[in-house]
Amino acid sequence: MGELSASVRTDPLAQLDATAQAALVARGELRARDLVEAACARIEALDALLDLGGVLDKRTDAYSTGMKQKIVVARAVLHDPPVLFFDEATSGLDVMARRAVLDFCRAYPGEERAVVYSTHVMGEVEELCDRVAVLFRGRVVADDTVAGLTAAAGAPDLERAFFELVRRSGLADDAAVAAGVAA
Repeated sequence: MGELSASVRTDPLAQLDATAQAALVARGELRARDLVEAACARIEALDALLDLGGVLDKRTDAYSTGMKQKIVVARAVLHDPPVLFFDEATSGLDVMARRAVLDFCRAYPGEERAVVYSTHVMGEVEELCDRVAVLFRGRVVADDTVAGLTAAAGAPDLERAFFELVRRSGLADDAAVAAGVAA
């Protein structure tokens, strides 16, 4: 947030015995210091939230796939964006890294923040999502809560509901739907 003084006499920079450029550089350095301090505090919070396990001072080329993924998540949210998009966020992760990412995705949304989570893993959708849009071949087949979709499909879980909703949409050939329903 910037600040503007109505009176030059009350402006702290006006009292410096320096050039305008020096006064602006000094102000910029103060702001940069504030930003660095804020970033360090945010990194500490993300370390705890994502269970980074004390690797923040180690070179990233030695990280496991899971740790690299958690660092990518931390980079994406360092500035606390209001909307966060995850696409197959747990793909290739071990159980511990996967859990840390899922726990983060559950904890991140708030009154002024949202997570849009895209995945093929229906168990993750059931665990994380308040609303679900079922997409098939680029089209929205259904949009509701997990409970609403499973009830509408008469299915015991979201994966079976997915196949039933796709079957009803007429977008899939019968063999593809039958293979999924039989599974």
